[in-house]
Amino acid sequence: MLRALSELKGYQIEATDGVIGHITGCYFDDDTWTVTGLVVNTGGWLARREVFLSSDLLGSLHWQTATLAARLTRREVEEFSSLSLDEDQQPHLRSSREVLGYHLQAVDDVLGHVDDFILDTERWVIRYVAVDTSSWWFGGHALIAPRWLGAVRLREPILELRLTRDALKNVPRWMPGTPITPEYEARLIEYDRLREVWSKSPQSTEAALAPRPLHRSPVEAPRRL
Repeated sequence: MLRALSELKGYQIEATDGVIGHITGCYFDDDTWTVTGLVVNTGGWLARREVFLSSDLLGSLHWQTATLAARLTRREVEEFSSLSLDEDQQPHLRSSREVLGYHLQAVDDVLGHVDDFILDTERWVIRYVAVDTSSWWFGGHALIAPRWLGAVRLREPILELRLTRDALKNVPRWMPGTPITPEYEARLIEYDRLREVWSKSPQSTEAALAPRPLHRSPVEAPRRL
């Protein structure tokens, strides 16, 4: 199930014996693009207003009731340490709240900014990064596959894109809030295939992209970008 992080914000987390708070963000690994856990605002029933809830504790998502089950009790949440993840000791660990709004650095230009993250809530990975390039390209919202991305540069702040300006113009457009259908994902896959063909042309400034590791469930999933 694909859900925008902006949509998940506010979803209540239901422990086995009651609600513990609501989602305000996530942490992720910018090398594998896995979601390491969620940031949960406890609403004041704890002295610590925010806790980190590891992804391995997450259960089923219920969009009808805007809730997410968690495999722990309220008492166990009380025993959590306060939210203070050391990103210096984990160099690929990133906060969604920090990276949202980062400038998008293409191969040959700075093009817009990070607008949202699209999460696969079954495997807890970031399937796409939603970007807004409307400052230079009319109607410029698109979904960017992790394999098209480079480093997250914290000091600038910049998210590197391993595509050129012209290549980004050809990414299928996407409007925020629009469901991500199999047909749309098929268009992204076809774009990725064609982009690899273009990169082999002597006239092209595009370089072929090395594949990023794919995170598959024990049952082989359909091809993903």
